[in-house]
Amino acid sequence: MKISIEPTSIKYNYYKKGAAALEKNIPPQIPDTNYNLPTSNLSLVNFPNISFRMNADAGFLLSQSRRLKCAYSGRDMIPLAEAKNIYAKLLKRPNAQSAINFLVHYSNYMHDVEGYIFDLFQEASHKGKRDFQSILQEHKPDALERLKEKQITILSSADKIIDTMSEPTAEEILRIKNQSIDQIVNNGIFGRKAPLDLIKSVKAPQEDLAKVIKVYQAWYKLPASSKDMDAFIVKYAKEPHNNIAKRLISTAVGSIEHIKPHQRSGEDKLGNYLLVSAAFNNNRQSMPLHEYIMLNPGLEIEKNLQKYMNDVIREVNNPKSQFAMRSYYPESIKKAVENETEGRVILDTSGLKISKAQQRQNNASDRLSQRYIVVCK
Repeated sequence: MKISIEPTSIKYNYYKKGAAALEKNIPPQIPDTNYNLPTSNLSLVNFPNISFRMNADAGFLLSQSRRLKCAYSGRDMIPLAEAKNIYAKLLKRPNAQSAINFLVHYSNYMHDVEGYIFDLFQEASHKGKRDFQSILQEHKPDALERLKEKQITILSSADKIIDTMSEPTAEEILRIKNQSIDQIVNNGIFGRKAPLDLIKSVKAPQEDLAKVIKVYQAWYKLPASSKDMDAFIVKYAKEPHNNIAKRLISTAVGSIEHIKPHQRSGEDKLGNYLLVSAAFNNNRQSMPLHEYIMLNPGLEIEKNLQKYMNDVIREVNNPKSQFAMRSYYPESIKKAVENETEGRVILDTSGLKISKAQQRQNNASDRLSQRYIVVCK
């Protein structure tokens, strides 16, 4: 039987309180520039899992990064075009002190781990003669020891669950674990992605299903550079100074998230798009949305999705906003989220006020969309 990581199989709570995101002030406004730009510099060495196709809908939504907050975290984002400018300017900041002097203007955007790393850089000595890589290398030995301890604790807790499984299921999961555990010996990091992908294909009897899901949840908590300071240090101590500098703010760059992932036939259109920070886009990948919500209770994703919806409705209701010509967007993403979560998340659109002209435009867009689908077939 193929394993599907379903939240209905275990107890969970969308509203469980995790570590609340730090409240940060909005830095000085930077004018939006042309958003219809190539994205090669955004994919970066930092976020290889984000596959992105630029089109008119994506370009429009990216241009709204100043008006909307991340749909998953509720945090402010850096517009894509501005990020490209930042990356270009960082090339002229070859040492730690000069990069810090520039990046301090964007520190309010940094996510928690990146903020801690930035503090570490600020507290380092002789910054004018050193770069970010040398500072991380100095801290790597201690970080690696702490990281191994965290990994062993999590893997050991999962092993106790594996010990209670039937022999064939336990052997298959241990085989997956052993394929990945060599990475700890080689570079100190137990890669999460490969074992998490493989465990979903495990064929297990009904009595082992809940246990396999618990192992999946345990492995998902293994330290990653986006969530753990030590994992960040170990990973990026190998990277050149400029890549580290870009990584400090790249997590906060606005990106297009497919509600139904593109890898699972999600469409490239506005009604299937959310605006989220690149870190969460990269972290979710093609994971079903209800599974991502279940595994990240501290983000309070359902609550932030509703805040995002409220902000979109505010824009649609404003006749001077560019969203006024796209009044179908709130109902479209409401339907997409409901479908992707199999009815577990239903967003409130009661505040939406659509004029007759907007309704006619929506109907015309629906007809055009249907025609386009038929032609493409």
